[in-house]
Amino acid sequence: MNEKQVGLLIIGPMIIGTAILLYRHHALGLKAVAAVAVAVITVATFMFVTL
Repeated sequence: MNEKQVGLLIIGPMIIGTAILLYRHHALGLKAVAAVAVAVITVATFMFVTL
């Protein structure tokens, strides 16, 4: 596992966690949080596999 893959494993959950915190502060809706999670997981998976 190289540095780029480790970075993806670290930053992905941080982005999703930020979206959850924004949801708890009523800054994002539930659909937006779901969209963020799906986008982050999709992009991170694609980049993890292709690196």
